[in-house]
Amino acid sequence: MGHYVRSRWEANTCRLLKIFNIPYEYEAEQFKLNYNNATLIYIPDIKLLNDLFIEVKGWETEKARIKRKLMAEQYPEIKIIYQQDGAWLRRKGREIMENALQRFEKIDLVYGHNDPMAMGAYLAAKNAGRSQEMYFIGIDGLPGLEGGAQAVLNGELSATFLYPTGGAEAIQTALKILQGEKVPKNITLQTATIDSSNAKKYI
Repeated sequence: MGHYVRSRWEANTCRLLKIFNIPYEYEAEQFKLNYNNATLIYIPDIKLLNDLFIEVKGWETEKARIKRKLMAEQYPEIKIIYQQDGAWLRRKGREIMENALQRFEKIDLVYGHNDPMAMGAYLAAKNAGRSQEMYFIGIDGLPGLEGGAQAVLNGELSATFLYPTGGAEAIQTALKILQGEKVPKNITLQTATIDSSNAKKYI
């Protein structure tokens, strides 16, 4: 009998199950809060004037990039004026933003497909003396001094969206299976918006 595990952490669970030769199956990750919708829900809250966006993307073929793509075509008031592949790297986000700053006098918001790219874009804007002109949003919300939650607390990112790793859930699920307990076929992890109002609890 197979068990379906939906999340980025399927490898952790599957590794434990392989050790004990327990059959399993897993599906692609899914979250309660879609990042496209979450970002677009958050945007009206910061009251943009012209809605001119820069989007720093992940690798074109990756599932995570597809999940995190800003579906602006559903919102005609939003205009993406520049999109580039940042390869999930801070330095690439910084390079992309340096080019964007030279090309555009007005930018309302920069949306990075992960926190490092968004933070790299912020650093470029800060060095150009323009960081106060726009908002910066990322995805991951990792804890620690270099994480997105700390960047929000520092005022570098306006917000980030938690991308749960699910390590604890993976171990709990594997242990339940090993003990012969029934587990849900579909396990959905929760995400959350992290902004200045709640960033401290994610550090």
